[in-house]
Amino acid sequence: MKKSKSATEMRAKLAKRMKEMGGEPTAELTGQEAINAVMGLHVVSQPAKIAPPTEPKPQIILYLRDGVNPADRNFTKYPNEMHDLMAEELTEYENIAYVKLWRESWGYGRNYCRIAYSTILENTSLRSLSTVRRSVGGLREKKFIILVLDKDRGSDTTKAGTLYRVFTPAEILKGLADEGVPLADLPSEGVFCENIVTENTVINADNTVGNDTVFTGNMLTGNSVQAEHGQSEHSTMSTQNMVTENTVTQGKVDSASGEGVLTEHGQREQHLKEDSLKDSLSLNPVDLFYTGIGQTKISKAKRERGNKVVQELKADGFSLEDIAYAAEWTPKNAKEEVYDMEILKHTIG
Repeated sequence: MKKSKSATEMRAKLAKRMKEMGGEPTAELTGQEAINAVMGLHVVSQPAKIAPPTEPKPQIILYLRDGVNPADRNFTKYPNEMHDLMAEELTEYENIAYVKLWRESWGYGRNYCRIAYSTILENTSLRSLSTVRRSVGGLREKKFIILVLDKDRGSDTTKAGTLYRVFTPAEILKGLADEGVPLADLPSEGVFCENIVTENTVINADNTVGNDTVFTGNMLTGNSVQAEHGQSEHSTMSTQNMVTENTVTQGKVDSASGEGVLTEHGQREQHLKEDSLKDSLSLNPVDLFYTGIGQTKISKAKRERGNKVVQELKADGFSLEDIAYAAEWTPKNAKEEVYDMEILKHTIG
């Protein structure tokens, strides 16, 4: 009788407990589950939620274009809205850097430029490398420019500087790159860019082609070629950055001619002009630094320490030209006598 009474009491407590929890006792509960319910330890198990499969994000690729409408000789052209945009969105230092990058890109008929911090410092009113670096960083953050990545997804930096895609005011105001990619979707670390040549087409810096046709994607229209002083001439001749309209050639062109590669659609794929500078500069920051402090014979240990500093600065985003500039500048301008290249980590930034 005691066992029967105990079982009855247990069932009563279980029913009361389940009622308090908003449920009903079921025959499927095991003895341990019934005890847990009475003790307040009952946990209703939920089926594991399986996250829906996520689609991989498409790879973003922008294009580097040559053959766009350059400035007339000794002139730089700006869209009317450019200065208003800079006044509203940029600091005075970013303003200066953007004008320089615009000149180096659109001013020479391309939507990109390769430039080093030291070059910006020498050719603008900015007075320190740290200011230049902050200014360029601000332009990247505000999507006025974007860092071009190489095929290994690293910064495309050579001895001549770092490669940037320079956006036009029209692209910035619309928040949309010519390729149709929203600027907000561009990753802050940069984007891989393919180099293409604009085919017999004059593309203005305000994104128009010919009779105010908006340029989008890879649209190639007309046979109008920009003449030396800005006049438009009708021609089928092939220049360094332009391909004749009816050319349909496959395979490689003779590399000795420097003409690049023609695809089956007649587009010419060629290396950037700036890439020819990769091996043409002999900038050795270690030699420049120690020569500057009067040491012409450099020990193996000093050279190894110096090379280590150079690699660390390159990893921080400085080009070899930037580091060489700092290596030459520091001994001449340091307030105290310098002995080791570690000081460049402070003077360069």
